[in-house]
Amino acid sequence: MRICIATNEAIDKAPSFIRAHAQNLDGEITLLSGSPVVSYEGGTHPLVSRVDFVPRMIARVRRAATRGSWEAFSSEILTAYLRQKNFNVLLAEYGYVGVGVAKACRESNTPLIVHFHGYDASFSGFMETDYYDEARATAAAAIAVSRAMEKSLVSHGWRHVVCNCYGPDPAFLKSTSNVSNSNRLLAVGRFVDKKCPVNTILAFSHALPGCASGTTLRMIGDGPIKEACEHLVHSLGIENSVVFLGTLGAEAIREEMELARAFVQHSVVAANGDSEGTPVAILEAQAVGLPVVATRHAGIPDVVLDGETGIIVEEGDIEGMTRGIVRLAGDPESAAAMGAAAKERIRTVFSMDRSMAGLNQVLNDVVEERMQR
Repeated sequence: MRICIATNEAIDKAPSFIRAHAQNLDGEITLLSGSPVVSYEGGTHPLVSRVDFVPRMIARVRRAATRGSWEAFSSEILTAYLRQKNFNVLLAEYGYVGVGVAKACRESNTPLIVHFHGYDASFSGFMETDYYDEARATAAAAIAVSRAMEKSLVSHGWRHVVCNCYGPDPAFLKSTSNVSNSNRLLAVGRFVDKKCPVNTILAFSHALPGCASGTTLRMIGDGPIKEACEHLVHSLGIENSVVFLGTLGAEAIREEMELARAFVQHSVVAANGDSEGTPVAILEAQAVGLPVVATRHAGIPDVVLDGETGIIVEEGDIEGMTRGIVRLAGDPESAAAMGAAAKERIRTVFSMDRSMAGLNQVLNDVVEERMQR
């Protein structure tokens, strides 16, 4: 099978789940990648500029597209390229990438599959406008990474929506956390509104008096509200208990997980509708054997079983998260049992092999349906 994967980022800078698709899908893979344009042999094609991520700029980008000829011209080039290559299917990573390639896919008769991941399936500027009309009408299938996302896409008119969750890098399953003997809590993720690190910090600060001396929260990542979180830690007087580690690579993250007692994340729906898909870091943490304290948000309850592999609280329930942290910090046997159950569930239900098999099945089904017409 000849598969074209289109993404708005260079593949070496793309998230791990997109790199996994490029490396593990069955077939001959061609990558169209780059930002703000997709590059390929013979030309470039604008997909979505980063200004599209700023709500107030979306209308301006649309006006520019309708006034100028650059979009029509580049679409003609991409259409010719797709006709020449005769791909069996094009997999657009992110909904807004699907928008960028929809016209060329339709005119070249290239089956389009749009893979949603989070922001692209929740931001109100996309979901509550006509932004996706052309991509939705063109796509042969859409892929969601959580049951909540699947339900939302169907409600917004997407056809043939398939839920297929990510799988963590197999290297995480080969590691095992020393849960019982650790006094570290770990959070991994960008410092953005939907991951709500502020609530994680507040819950940890409330939990500290009920935890053993020396308990720490180690936070991996960077982002626009990191400085505000650092100020919050200072104002709470817990500088000696919270460590900001910055952005780390996969191996360093895995090593931090091996030394932790539990993984914590207080995801919420942001004011602009932005929501998680299924956080990869939560899958990775469970693969290593960490119990998780997190919120009932997006795909998290799909992969974390409350009371079995972790503790789930409602969005905004800081007291509930505090109790969850105290429980796992004070009961190493329970924490270890949850972590072991989490690891086994990832191995049997959410492995990379199962994820890739599901994605391959979607691609095969679309191609077979097209051949039967």
